[in-house]
Parts: sequence; C-alpha cells; structure tokens
Amino acid sequence: MSQDKRLEILLRQHSECFSDRRTQVNMVWQIPSITLAINTFLGVLYLGYAKEITAARLLALAASVFFTFVALMALIKHRFFEIARTRDIIWLQNELKKIESNIREIKFSSEDIICDKVGYPDVPRHFLSRRSAYNWLRNMMVAMLIILVSLLLRELILVICTLH
Repeated sequence: MSQDKRLEILLRQHSECFSDRRTQVNMVWQIPSITLAINTFLGVLYLGYAKEITAARLLALAASVFFTFVALMALIKHRFFEIARTRDIIWLQNELKKIESNIREIKFSSEDIICDKVGYPDVPRHFLSRRSAYNWLRNMMVAMLIILVSLLLRELILVICTLH
C-alpha cells in the first residue's frame, strides 16, 4: 500500500472515530437527563395520581426501576465505547505521527492535560478539573436505582402485610 493511500485511510478512520466518540459522549450526558425526566413523571404518578391504587403504585415503581436499570446499562455501554474510540484515536494519532512528525497530539485524559504544562499552559488545574463527571452521573443513577428498588420493596411488603 502506498504511503498516500495509508495516510488517506488513517485520516478517514481518525475522522470517523472522532465522530463516533462525539456521539458516545453526547449519549453519556443525555441518558441521565432523560432518565431523570421519566422518573420525575413516574414519581408524580406514584406520589399523586396513584396514591390510592396499590397496583398503579407498584406498576409506576416497577416501570421506574426497570427503565433506570436499562438506562444505567446504556450509560455504562456508551462510556465503554467512548473509551474504546478514544484509544482508537490515540493509536491513529501515533500512526499519523510516523508519517508526519509535525502533528500535535490531541489528549483526552484530564490527567494527561493537567500534567502537560507546556502544551496546555492556561488550563485550570484545580479540584473540579480533576473530577470525572461520568462517575458522578453513574453514581447518581445507581443511587436513584437503589432508592427506587427500596421503595418498590416497601410497597410489596405493605401489600403482603395487607393481604395477611
């Protein structure tokens, strides 16, 4: 394969990986927002409209637990693919540097950017810039799932106690 053809292929792969990574990052941010909105709607049903109907309360909670669990899986999956695409981009950058040495490496890790004071002299280096928003979003969804499962178990116990 000619060097020009290899360069063309690498650049196309690089572009596609960046596009795919952008999509995965967007999904990582959108999934918790959509989950919160749907759980708010189901919470209104649970606390308001279904207050007197036990089956409706159980159904609203079960739907919320199911949706939150599936959304949490999707969040983790999209983060997984975001990391995979980032590694692909880094590999592609290394291959491109073999062809053309005067290419600036794009860094994705907060740690790499914070440590590179020459390439990124004006980047703020403080507590919040070192945190991973993904971890906070994932933990929020796990906490939401635990609360919903607890509420569902509470409702089931109340139903069982009422039947006896």
